[in-house]
Amino acid sequence: MTVGVFLSGTNPLPNLVAFRYLLTQEVVEGVLQNDPLSELVLVYTHEPREMGDIFVRLRDAMKGAVLTIHPWPLHHARSPEVVRAAVQEMVQRLCRGKNVHLHYTGGTKVMSVHAHVALALEQARDDRQIGTVTSSYLDADACVLQLDRGAPWPRGGDLRAVPACALDVQTLLGLHGRDLRIGGLGTPPLTATAEALCAAFAGATTWSAYNGISNAYQHVRRQVEQNGRLIRDARPLARLTIQWPAELQAVGKAAAAELKAGDAQWLPLADLVPEARVWLAAVLHGKWLEVAVYDALAGLRTAAAVDPPITGLAASVVSWLPATPDRTAELDVAVMQGYQLTAISCTASREVGRCKEHAFEVLFRAGQQGGDAARSVLVTLLAPDTVNTNKETNLPGLIADLHDDYGVRDAQFTVLGIDSLGDLRGTLRALLTRTR
Repeated sequence: MTVGVFLSGTNPLPNLVAFRYLLTQEVVEGVLQNDPLSELVLVYTHEPREMGDIFVRLRDAMKGAVLTIHPWPLHHARSPEVVRAAVQEMVQRLCRGKNVHLHYTGGTKVMSVHAHVALALEQARDDRQIGTVTSSYLDADACVLQLDRGAPWPRGGDLRAVPACALDVQTLLGLHGRDLRIGGLGTPPLTATAEALCAAFAGATTWSAYNGISNAYQHVRRQVEQNGRLIRDARPLARLTIQWPAELQAVGKAAAAELKAGDAQWLPLADLVPEARVWLAAVLHGKWLEVAVYDALAGLRTAAAVDPPITGLAASVVSWLPATPDRTAELDVAVMQGYQLTAISCTASREVGRCKEHAFEVLFRAGQQGGDAARSVLVTLLAPDTVNTNKETNLPGLIADLHDDYGVRDAQFTVLGIDSLGDLRGTLRALLTRTR
């Protein structure tokens, strides 16, 4: 029999992943072979106060397991003496005659080091009362459990591909105490319209063409903004139209086909029901990038074209803490590969300052909700240096600034521009299958 001793910190995700793997892995190579967890001790700190809430959420997420879960609070987790004394007492009360597996990803450095020391001292005693002691941590880069001895688990594999470790967006955000609402896409989703806009920007391979497409699109956005009140009005409209510039007539044609209204030159908003008007306005104002990204990812998921597979996908995920429901956070698109979150933010603005705001938010939200393993993607309408040579406003300049400002690695954070929109599915497939 093996008692799992898990150190819990402010991010409960690593413990849940390790717990699910160790519980369901009936046969593994190494000392735990044929000896799965029989009990679990969750060691957590009351400093700060919300740690008690984190413990409750983690315990609740583990409740499906048929085993005993023991809470073990530490009231002075920064004290080496307190940590060692607590582990020694735990050994005497719960671990006598049993093997012990310590998982320390979630613990503070003090907790991790001195829990190791205490267990080593217990195992070295002449009258030792515990069996074999092993330990592990969740390697956020390799996506495996690294062991103190022997090869990592799963041997030659990837924890993101283990079905037992897969989480959906609801479970992940709930683990962090957040309520959420998934807005999804409108009806019709206007995927062909979004694809036409992607094609228009991707086809801009010169500065003049890029400016022409950008100005044409901004003209449409201004029409939407100027008529915002009428568009949102639930009453029938007498007459309201959107004129498609010559550069965007392929977009107009796609929108007319999807909405069954208008043509390549004009789209009569008055012919649409209020819900369709509002959704079209949102798409034209910038939601089309989110639609295009979501549609590309949905296609990859259906075709099982990504390894490890996409196990969860949601658009317009709005979340909040119950105590502050007016302070919401939004992810344009959230992708789950097993337990790993990829958070995607989309902006149709060409302003570098606005792009940086989106970058900061998606980086912060991804780390806050997905931990060290999370990845972030920012999708923009900025051009590569082959189109725009100005480093102050082009894509390479933004990427350089973000790396300097936030110090993130390429494996953690990716910024896409118009050169990725022509083959968005291929770009996202390469990104999600990239070795960390």
